[in-house]
Amino acid sequence: MNRLVAQVLENAGILARRFVLSSHTVTRAPPHIRDANNVQRLWNYFVIASIPSWLIGLWSLGQQVNLAIASLALDPAPGWRAELLVRFGVGLDPFAVLACVAHGALFFLPIFIVALLVGGFWESLFAAVRKKRVDEGLLYNAWFVALMMPADAPLYQVAHGMSVGIVVGKLIYGGSGRYLVNPAMFAIAFLVFSYSELIFSKGAWVPVPGWDQPTVLELVIGEGGLNVISAVGYSWWQLFLGAQPGAVGVVSV
Repeated sequence: MNRLVAQVLENAGILARRFVLSSHTVTRAPPHIRDANNVQRLWNYFVIASIPSWLIGLWSLGQQVNLAIASLALDPAPGWRAELLVRFGVGLDPFAVLACVAHGALFFLPIFIVALLVGGFWESLFAAVRKKRVDEGLLYNAWFVALMMPADAPLYQVAHGMSVGIVVGKLIYGGSGRYLVNPAMFAIAFLVFSYSELIFSKGAWVPVPGWDQPTVLELVIGEGGLNVISAVGYSWWQLFLGAQPGAVGVVSV
């Protein structure tokens, strides 16, 4: 048992180093390509490419929450995140970019950290039991799950979904290159069907008590047609930029 725990911890360290460093493993049979890229770095390119939409998503989430707090005149503002921002002088101004991004980040980071830790645990455990190297793609999968989750998702549900996505969606098939569906999307689909209130409940996307603002997609589906978008006051520029309720990773094109 102690040997297994030691192997899991060793694999976790290897996994952490491979986020930024290349693997020592090289190809043994042709074709050979002289390049510094490996599978992990290719996954990291996705994360890097999604950073602009992530930043806009953080700003959008923070602005939606700050606008809801201001509209409802909530004083003091609910939640430890708002209390923390007020205490450190950042404030809750919906028109201050820093205040909005910081508020959005306080919702996003706990979800991402939990997804990363849970995924890292399963990757390290399976690698130790199988006596194989740790698999690629953990950072991408944790990042993708966090981008698609509602802002106030319970962390135990994040851990549950990530466990199912990594174990059932990926590792039982043998790891990278062998699974049938994208593990991150498998995790999100599992959560949608297992905890439907996570996505479809009132206030799921703007987590402020007493505030219910549907997403644009919900408006179009519920009312029918695109005319409803203009009817409720959304401009096409708002939709392009991402000033609307929704998941951090999808509000902006």
